[in-house]
Amino acid sequence: LMTPVSLVGVPVTDAIISRFGFHGGFQAINMFALGHILIRLFSDNLNVQIAGFILFSFFRSLFFGITFSWLPTILAPNVVGKAAGILYLLSGTISYLNVPLSNFVI
Repeated sequence: LMTPVSLVGVPVTDAIISRFGFHGGFQAINMFALGHILIRLFSDNLNVQIAGFILFSFFRSLFFGITFSWLPTILAPNVVGKAAGILYLLSGTISYLNVPLSNFVI
């Protein structure tokens, strides 16, 4: 279900990068994430959580689209793949470290 909603985010990603650049794109990612987090925190209504799901889908679409479009602007073409791999490794490691923290809190 997330993939069709994320596909709608592709033209939005293009429009944001074209109009506001990468800085505006990263701020848009933050706004979608903030909207999703606020809905998760303050709403138990499932109808409202559908909007949170849509915001999260746009967040993911923009995050990957803008991040991997931005990498070639700061790196040489022969290291973009390595940087993408390091980015995935870092995010996976941080997510893995989050598991004991969430078990500790719960």
